[in-house]
Amino acid sequence: MFSKIRKRLTYANAAMTLALVFAITGGAYAASKYVITSTKQIKPSVLAQLKGKNGQAGPAGAAGSVGPAGPVGPVGAKGETGAAGAKGDTGQEGGVGRVGPTGATGAKGATGAQGATGAQGSTGPQGLKGEPWTPNGTLPSGASETGAWSLAYTVPSGGETIKRTGISFNIPLAKAAAAPNVNIIGIEEGEGEAKELKPFPAGCKGSVEKPAAAKGNFCVFIGFSAGISGGSLTLNSVLSPANINEMTGTTGAQLSFSATEGLAAASGTWAVTAE
Repeated sequence: MFSKIRKRLTYANAAMTLALVFAITGGAYAASKYVITSTKQIKPSVLAQLKGKNGQAGPAGAAGSVGPAGPVGPVGAKGETGAAGAKGDTGQEGGVGRVGPTGATGAKGATGAQGATGAQGSTGPQGLKGEPWTPNGTLPSGASETGAWSLAYTVPSGGETIKRTGISFNIPLAKAAAAPNVNIIGIEEGEGEAKELKPFPAGCKGSVEKPAAAKGNFCVFIGFSAGISGGSLTLNSVLSPANINEMTGTTGAQLSFSATEGLAAASGTWAVTAE
């Protein structure tokens, strides 16, 4: 019985027991002297003596319900990189695969039909006639060439003079034209017109606007001739550039003229046809 009491004796039980003893045995004294209302009023050494030993642990209570899950903790720091693993063995090289069979040749496509022939283009216009052909650099026999000439000269007061002016052939002649095949045709004279100076030469054709010459002839046409301030001008003859003979040269000719006081001027055209 006493063992059961010891097992259940605690500090609180001891204090209550002591209070009960005081109440029974010394109640009157205590009432007249002291009333213990707190364990602080008891001397610690006495309290230590009153304290009993701990009793045996009681049986475990029933397990309580699981509490709510706590908050997720912060992410931990990244761990250090581990050391590189050892290099594995080299794998075995595979063998060369077999060559597949050759595919069959495709059939040749059919040749397309030939397209129709396009229409022939129209012929272009004929080109202009070129310059006469000049074998050895000379005017061919029977071919003609024409040109223009002019002169102007001032004669001193009271004087009279004889002058010359030159004519150049565009294409040289193989043979010079000589008298009577060199002729001068006066102003406004031409085929079918009145002849002022002399009969119209048989070897000359046309007029000053359209000069022409027969084969082997040189013809000079006068379009204008005048002496200004009372003077005069006369076209005399055709002379060779190399001498005073009445003929042409192979590359041209000279026109001889006479002029009196004042300004003398004249102009015209010429034509020559190769022998």
